[in-house]
Amino acid sequence: MKSSFINKKIGVYGCMWCAFLCFAAICSEKAYGKESYDESQSQISGEKVSIESEAPKISPTIVFDNTTYDFGIIKPFSKNLAIYSLKNKGKGVLKITEVKGCCGTVVKLTKHELAPGQNGFVSAEYKAGPESNKLDKKITLTTNDPNHPIVVLTFTGQVVETLKWSPKRLEVAVWDGDVNCPPITIRSLDKTKYAVKAVASTEKCFSMTYDPNAFAEIFVFKPKFDAKKIGLLPGGKGVIKILLNHPNYQEISVGFVVTPPITAVPGQILAFNAEPNKVMIRSFKLMWNTKHPKKSEAIEIDSIVSSQGNDIKIKQTKPIENGCEVALQLRPSSPKLNTRFTTDNLTILLKDGSTVIVPLRIFYAA
Repeated sequence: MKSSFINKKIGVYGCMWCAFLCFAAICSEKAYGKESYDESQSQISGEKVSIESEAPKISPTIVFDNTTYDFGIIKPFSKNLAIYSLKNKGKGVLKITEVKGCCGTVVKLTKHELAPGQNGFVSAEYKAGPESNKLDKKITLTTNDPNHPIVVLTFTGQVVETLKWSPKRLEVAVWDGDVNCPPITIRSLDKTKYAVKAVASTEKCFSMTYDPNAFAEIFVFKPKFDAKKIGLLPGGKGVIKILLNHPNYQEISVGFVVTPPITAVPGQILAFNAEPNKVMIRSFKLMWNTKHPKKSEAIEIDSIVSSQGNDIKIKQTKPIENGCEVALQLRPSSPKLNTRFTTDNLTILLKDGSTVIVPLRIFYAA
């Protein structure tokens, strides 16, 4: 009886133990299977990423037939055109996002976007100047080609002048109504004969004697200036233009600067923080040209006039060596709407009949 009870108890415990082992085995198998599955999925996902990252990119490829152009010998004032042929030999759309030219050059692009296999052109027009010059100019293109993001095009050449003139800048001295300056010489360098067609100048203050029907390789002209007109030039500067029928030179320019007997020092008067109708005092000097025969004589002012209607008066003058010091009383007028800067020209009439023009710059307070 007792033995039978013990056997039943052992059987129950044995069944429970077997059930536990089976449950543990099942859980272990599920866990292992899930881990293997996750690992497998991780490997597959990794393979996909790797395949995508290694896929070839579709990109453009810019190719030029030639990136350099030589004009050779260039005539003065001539227009010269360089054309560069290009093609997109890639598989993506070629985009040219920026084109930078150089001084004196007009650059044009036929297309900013080229499909695969399409052709295009870059043109560069250069206008030569009047004087000899060795050219080495560059044009820069910015593209979306990963291998050629920047492309540099070059053109070269040699400008050879065929006409020469001197001086390029005249210094004109005015002493007691007499105007003195050197002659103007124009010379052909390639033996081409030409003629002078016309003459023009700033404020029509210049003239010279010429025959429009006379052809020659060399001309020498004696300039003639109107003393009164050049005395009224602001800044005492101007330009002479001589029109020719030369094949390369339609006109030449000669700058000139007037050396008056008396000049203002400094060359312009600056008035800062000005207020309308409020008196300001500014000082400057009137000085004889050191080469003038009258440089030891006193400078006497008769009157002063503003070109813009500002109230201007001479408050005081003080003799100094080779000139005089001037105290100017200025009462600025109201500025124009939305303007804080005004330019004026003061005409100073001297007692000997001559005039001195002094630029005035007025800066109004905020």
